[in-house]
Amino acid sequence: MAGRFLPGEMHFHTFLSDGEHTLDDISHVSFDKYGLKWLIVTDHGGLFDRDPQGTPFAGSGTKIRGENYGKEGMMWRSQSIEEFGQREIERVRKRHPERLLLHGLEMNLPEGGHAGVFINSSDGSALARFEYIFDTCDRDLSLNLPKHNRDGEGAIRAVRYLAERHKDQSFFIVNHPHVYKAFTPRLIRSLNDAAPEVVVGFEGIPGHQYRRARGYYLYEKGEDFRFYRLYGGADYMLAKVGGLWDSLLGEGRRFFVFSGSDFHAAGDDLDPYPGEYSKTYLYLEHLTPEDLIASVRGGRGFVVLGDIIQGLDFTLQSEEIAGLGDELQTHDGKVLLEIKVAVKDPLTLHHIDVIEGEVGERFLPESPGYDSAENGSAQVVLRIERRDLCEIEPGVFQYRARLNLRFNKGYLRLRGTNLPPNTDFETDPDGNPLIDDHSTRRNTKEIAQNDCWFYTNPIFYKEKKRC
Repeated sequence: MAGRFLPGEMHFHTFLSDGEHTLDDISHVSFDKYGLKWLIVTDHGGLFDRDPQGTPFAGSGTKIRGENYGKEGMMWRSQSIEEFGQREIERVRKRHPERLLLHGLEMNLPEGGHAGVFINSSDGSALARFEYIFDTCDRDLSLNLPKHNRDGEGAIRAVRYLAERHKDQSFFIVNHPHVYKAFTPRLIRSLNDAAPEVVVGFEGIPGHQYRRARGYYLYEKGEDFRFYRLYGGADYMLAKVGGLWDSLLGEGRRFFVFSGSDFHAAGDDLDPYPGEYSKTYLYLEHLTPEDLIASVRGGRGFVVLGDIIQGLDFTLQSEEIAGLGDELQTHDGKVLLEIKVAVKDPLTLHHIDVIEGEVGERFLPESPGYDSAENGSAQVVLRIERRDLCEIEPGVFQYRARLNLRFNKGYLRLRGTNLPPNTDFETDPDGNPLIDDHSTRRNTKEIAQNDCWFYTNPIFYKEKKRC
């Protein structure tokens, strides 16, 4: 197939951890009803009591390894990954030969947060070994393998392990960053420094978007609780222009944004199925694990809520052309900006913002900047209204303009929404998303579906040095 951006999902759960659906059900709905092209199953690490069909292990005659280190009738994920999870993947793949279905893990970090981990292997053994060694909820001691899942350096050891053992075949994504107060700016930078080719991004659009507390972001209390809520369905790390993500990009870090449904159970006050409300689009030449890994690591993607757009092409052109995740060399500080968006109905898109930030020096661990969650240079430099878009074919709209870059070295990224500025409960006078946690109004499916955004990964640029 020709290369194009294809929608998928990289964070959901089945009966094998704490989900309430079979992989058959989820894949059928996500592939056939909501049009996803790829899925990564990410059941939790730890200890669970059901097989892929939801049948309890207790009394079933299933042989459980390491039961002396757990509870009767409960199986450690390192065993269920190989003996149940991988078999389910292989079985369900046959039902969807034109789709990509892969096996990942939601890892419990010793530091308290969660991360999406993928290792490309044919039998699940590499993923099972990783879970056994590094997942902090896995207390099994029945194998002759080291355990590095209880100390403060556990996550650093884990990503270094991935970089050393599976350098070209793995990635590590920070899930729902502002839950549990686990992923501080320092921890994120430390993980990325330890394995920059593996620790490549974060879940800027978390799951649980239909829950009463949107995103299920309700854990963190205290005076700083506003940092630990969603804004227009996005983690504060993504939603704030000039916030933590911009701070990381401002160091030139190749650290990219993704989304996930975190699907556990379907329901109007629970979770949308993968693809029902949020989608991650990745550029794929071929529908293979290798192409998916390359696209994730290269930042060749964008995230969408509520199908506000169904396709996007964003490029900058100087002497050459650069797309999402690329770096463009410029010679005069001017570029041709081109955006194409595909939409079902142009009325679903109110405007697109172009956000620009400066790239400076990388912070060192001993510097105050290593704890920074701000990039004061980042701001909206251009707002493209619906009337500024030109329809070039049915359902496809284009915007082209010459842009004077503000910095010698920087980046541009996009966000868009269906909402105008000053929308009650939703946007401020500048069009920024407002906090979704309102004391006078609980979130609902309808509220979420009427509050839609998309965000792209950046295109970096730097001025070419003259001889």
